[in-house]
Amino acid sequence: MKRFLFLILLSVVTATAAGSAEDSSATPSLRRSLFGLRVTAQRVDPVQPWKKGPPERRIGYSLAVGTNVFLTTEQLVRDATLVEVNPAGSARFYPARVLRSDRDLNLALLDVSKAELPEAPIPLEVTGLPFPGSKGTFVQFEDGGTLQEGDIQILRASMESPSEDTPALLTLEFLAEIPLNGQGAPILQNGCLTGMAASYDRATKLGLLYPGRSLKRFIDDAPKPGYQGLALAGLAWKPLPDPAKRRFLLAPAGDRGVQVISTVKGTDADTLFKPGDVLTAWSGYPIDQQGYYADPALGRILFPALISACRPGDAIPFTLLRNGVETQALVHLTARGALRRRAPEHDNPQPAYLIEGGLVMRDLTGDYLRAAGTEWMLRANSRLVHLYLTKGEEDAPNGERFPILAYVLPDTINVGYQEFRDALIATANGQPVHSLKDILRIREKDGTITRLGLAEMDVDLALDAASLPAANTRIAENYRIPALLVPGE
Repeated sequence: MKRFLFLILLSVVTATAAGSAEDSSATPSLRRSLFGLRVTAQRVDPVQPWKKGPPERRIGYSLAVGTNVFLTTEQLVRDATLVEVNPAGSARFYPARVLRSDRDLNLALLDVSKAELPEAPIPLEVTGLPFPGSKGTFVQFEDGGTLQEGDIQILRASMESPSEDTPALLTLEFLAEIPLNGQGAPILQNGCLTGMAASYDRATKLGLLYPGRSLKRFIDDAPKPGYQGLALAGLAWKPLPDPAKRRFLLAPAGDRGVQVISTVKGTDADTLFKPGDVLTAWSGYPIDQQGYYADPALGRILFPALISACRPGDAIPFTLLRNGVETQALVHLTARGALRRRAPEHDNPQPAYLIEGGLVMRDLTGDYLRAAGTEWMLRANSRLVHLYLTKGEEDAPNGERFPILAYVLPDTINVGYQEFRDALIATANGQPVHSLKDILRIREKDGTITRLGLAEMDVDLALDAASLPAANTRIAENYRIPALLVPGE
């Protein structure tokens, strides 16, 4: 999956004057539609979840899209402790509240109803798609809060993963000679909001934008109760160019169809598709052997782009070949956030954990693995990475997870255990466990955890029950841990 570097610029830079049009005829009305955004945030450390990192200061943009409702990127407001907006040309910042944020879509809505802004915001009209090959403008603040415009060229549409922890989304690549100086800058065509800048690379002068179609759906749906978020088909596939493989699957010769390799339990697709099926059409569009279709607006693009135009619950027609027999049916899309994954993608704002005798226990998540850095697939524990990638999406109807011994905080009670880390926990006090909640339930019943059985190691770690209370007190003091047990949110 192609990755695109996501840039969060922490200070506004002065752009070159060439090509700018300060306070031109298009910009005066935008003075009440484009607002600076200043965020103070603190992230919980996934590895030491009793700690928070140093405060972060983030700067970007927010856009008026409704009465007292602003749009920005989720990445800007993630883990925010203070969110403020800044009108054009003003040195004053006004408080805002996160109304809804969606980490999968990287979008967030802000409520500014209590900000007492000096002038009422003017909502931008949101249009559909900026077409590849078309031109547009972006607007941003220069130093002093003056508005600056720059021209962009829309190059192509693609399904990109803008960051390591974001699924593939419909984005459009653009070229801008004047550097963009923050996330959330508006992309305009004919005076309407047709996209929002998600990233920009100053070296290549290329950026990614979220199209107006995606923005409008989020703006319409996010304020509603029962918001479901990103739609998911629930099937994995791969290209099918090999003629021998096509013959084996009884697929016709030619340039149509991809191979279904797996489905996600808990989705409608799991009941309709089988590994080895050849998917030949989706939502009425023929699919070639590489997974592309011809979109009237976007050009040649991977067929999951069709899913990005849908909501959870939508019924999508498809055509497949199974053992050479063609079948047509409907598949209902699933809300990605509703899936009961065994290894969740993200931690809760406060991850659950337990520390007993220095043994740090928690459930495996994508955030925990990605804490290893940009090359986390290589740097994190290979066994856990394999579990996450191959079994992380397994359906967990009873809350099953992958409970792990993250590491051991050295103390006299656990001498000899310090080398154990990133190990899957199979038993606690001799009883099978399938999540941290199971371990906490056993601890509540027994009063303490004195034995942990580690899977694939045939090893039990034993703690002296009589010494545990004093050891826990000592460990909490020595490592400055405010709570040795946090059940999570």
